[in-house]
Amino acid sequence: MDGKKMSKSMGNIIPLRDAIRKYGADPIRLSILISAELLQDADFNVETISSIKNKLESMLEECIKFNSHGKIGSEPEDIWIQSRLSKLISEVTDSMEKMRLRESLHHILYGFDSDLQWYMKRANAKNRDDISGVLNKVISIRVSMLSPFAPHIAEEMWEKLGNSEMVSKSLWPKEEKTDDRAIQNESLLSSVMNDISNITKVTKITPRKIIIYTSDKWKSKAY
Repeated sequence: MDGKKMSKSMGNIIPLRDAIRKYGADPIRLSILISAELLQDADFNVETISSIKNKLESMLEECIKFNSHGKIGSEPEDIWIQSRLSKLISEVTDSMEKMRLRESLHHILYGFDSDLQWYMKRANAKNRDDISGVLNKVISIRVSMLSPFAPHIAEEMWEKLGNSEMVSKSLWPKEEKTDDRAIQNESLLSSVMNDISNITKVTKITPRKIIIYTSDKWKSKAY
């Protein structure tokens, strides 16, 4: 409990029913699982429970917001996010097969957030209003992988996503073919934007125009 041994004399033991009543069953399960791998001592931490509870509530809101099984676009960022999603499935599946539950849960809850933020940034820059189909797919797969860990809230999320069957009866998601070119393109774009941001911060210049020079053909060929 908070890095200390649990003991009645220390007064840091919470009765199970009281803990469930106060924090909820799923947040407790996840906070214990994410604190340590199997055969390691789990550390029950109140701050971790609050953080996980907020994360689950945020995911539930996303399920309500993107409950449309719309058409999935073919823009570069659409292809990229689906390739990244396939990589997430591969990582979680590999961790699960090795019984590394803490690692699996971390991938599901937090490992994809930066990719989603980048996708939203790219889509918003184009003023797109047709991304609900992609986001529904992304969230649905994350919820289906979350189900074994947090069965109660996962069913609620699954229903909000517009599904009639129970997520516990759904199949484990399968990897799809990844587009390595799309992954490399988005990675290059991100690194160029970060370089520009860092240069403007250091020089304290507000440029009216930014020119990006590409390398000579022989350098690309050598690369």
